[in-house]
Amino acid sequence: MKTLETIYKKLNSVEKTELETHKVELSLVDDIEKITNEQTEIVKEIEDSGKQAEKLFNEYNERKKALKKIEKEFVKSSKVLEKKVSAFDKSESKADKIYNNLQDSAKELGVKINSIKGVPEFLKVDSLYRKTSKYWNYMGYELD
Repeated sequence: MKTLETIYKKLNSVEKTELETHKVELSLVDDIEKITNEQTEIVKEIEDSGKQAEKLFNEYNERKKALKKIEKEFVKSSKVLEKKVSAFDKSESKADKIYNNLQDSAKELGVKINSIKGVPEFLKVDSLYRKTSKYWNYMGYELD
């Protein structure tokens, strides 16, 4: 009888071991499925974030190129403005001498200065030039 009991004990222990192994294996399968699902979700989030970052990076570069183009155009325009203001200033000193001579002549002749041909237009141009002073601070201006 003891022999039979010993056999049963051994059989029971073998079966238990096999069941425990299957239990462990099922637990590992569940674990790998769970981690795979988690990683799949993370990869999707990485893909979404990566696409957004790539889109923004490309947009940044496009705007940066556009700003560089605008900066070049601004610098060019600023230099033209500076040259034109300088040209007018040189011309203005000659114009002032002529105008002063006209004023003296008109006074001697008793003629109103504004009745002399070309004077009203000259005064109008001078007034228009003074109004352009709001643009003068762009001359030689450096963009960051």
